[in-house]
Amino acid sequence: MNRCSRWLIQGMASRIRSKKMQGIFIAAWIGVLGWGTRSLMVFDRTPGQSGPVFTKWPSTAPLRLGRLIPTLLLFAHAKCTCSGASLDELAQIMVRSQGRVEAHVFLYRPVASGWLEGALWHKAQAIPGVQVSWDEGGIEARRFSAFTSGDTLLWSPTGELWFRGGLTQARGQAGDNPGRSAILSWLLTGSAPMKQTPVFGCPVSISGNSASPGEVLR
Repeated sequence: MNRCSRWLIQGMASRIRSKKMQGIFIAAWIGVLGWGTRSLMVFDRTPGQSGPVFTKWPSTAPLRLGRLIPTLLLFAHAKCTCSGASLDELAQIMVRSQGRVEAHVFLYRPVASGWLEGALWHKAQAIPGVQVSWDEGGIEARRFSAFTSGDTLLWSPTGELWFRGGLTQARGQAGDNPGRSAILSWLLTGSAPMKQTPVFGCPVSISGNSASPGEVLR
């Protein structure tokens, strides 16, 4: 075999090895991409910790219940971008309920954090009929055992908890969902088939004891 033939054979072998390596690399990349996509899907659809279903409005709450119409509370972490979808759903509720509810959004921020009004603050403030407040250090989140951003509670004028849960079916995904449907059913008909749904959002880091279920409204 002459030198030219050997070079030709060696070149072909090198190309074959190169193609095999490319194939292995592509297969590995597809595997990693598939694993990452699946992990993100699992993460997006894994609910956060949900608080108890209270029997009565916590007596220590400084916020007063609406006496004529229900009161809705939505707790969100000020830096949780996926909670923007929860605010989108709240906006839908406010439009469709046509003044049948008093709505409050509490945005958690750590004490002395210096966090200023960001995207979630401005988004919540833009919803007609919604009052927005900072929840410094998670005091109100702790009072209502709201452990996950997006946790929403609907109370009757007499202090009975009608609904607790999330307003989305996954993190950051707006659209028809059982939470929004349940709240609208309570507001428009006075009843609903469910009282609780999973909450999808970032953890709200709070410490200390939460209010106990069954507190009597004063």
